[in-house]
Amino acid sequence: MRNGDDSQQSVDTTKNKATVQRQFRITFYAGDGITANGTKPIPLTTCAAGYGIPIGTKINVPSIGILTVTDRGNPSVVTDNVLDVFVSGTEAETMDMGVRYENCIILN
Repeated sequence: MRNGDDSQQSVDTTKNKATVQRQFRITFYAGDGITANGTKPIPLTTCAAGYGIPIGTKINVPSIGILTVTDRGNPSVVTDNVLDVFVSGTEAETMDMGVRYENCIILN
């Protein structure tokens, strides 16, 4: 563990790719805008992440599935340890979804 980063790296020998396991704070957002990469967000498929996680990164969130980082959030809220998952509905409804912490796997 370095500088407060609790990620762990392992190698998936079946695909010969390195994967990183990391705990994220999972939050939710809604709306009708365009993501930072210029595409329309897809519910429970796209998410916003901090600038330290590149656009296009795929992350396996066990309770949701595989998400693709396509957006950025407010940098004071959406940091490198936060995934803000796009969902259908209203911003008010996202409050009912709560906040959770999950060990996720960064796939690329």
